[in-house]
Amino acid sequence: GFVVINAGGNQGINARVKLDVKRDDKVIGKLNITNLEPNVSVCDVISLNDGEKIAVGDAVVLSDESKWDPNNKPVVETIPAGVAPAVPQDAPAEPKADDDPFGLGGDDAPEPEEPKADDDPFGLGGDDAPEPEEPKADDDPFGLGGDDAPEPEEPKADDDPFGL
Repeated sequence: GFVVINAGGNQGINARVKLDVKRDDKVIGKLNITNLEPNVSVCDVISLNDGEKIAVGDAVVLSDESKWDPNNKPVVETIPAGVAPAVPQDAPAEPKADDDPFGLGGDDAPEPEEPKADDDPFGLGGDDAPEPEEPKADDDPFGLGGDDAPEPEEPKADDDPFGL
């Protein structure tokens, strides 16, 4: 099952901690936080002592397994500095002034040509393209039949527009 407790992130609860349920200084169950909100936490009941039920008024406290103990530090092995042999590093070669990191030809590449005044950058034919025709007054840009289309019928009062 699950329980909701009235403490959340605003009260210093962290989603990674385990919680104990206590009654009269005796641990009766363990909880795991599944959803942490600002002022409440939803917890799965991990274990519960036989014959016990969590009740309103039970204390929920930080489990001993979640508390930080400064004497229980993880083992970190320190390797003395003199053990590993020093490998000489070659200094990186200085780049040449005319190197082109983008592969575009560097200083040896020819300058691009200036565009001509009559060049058409959009490929539409430039000044040689014919002028577009003016649209006709009866042209229908939406393909609905133009002036030849019949007038739509007026809806009837009992028509259901949704087909229900």
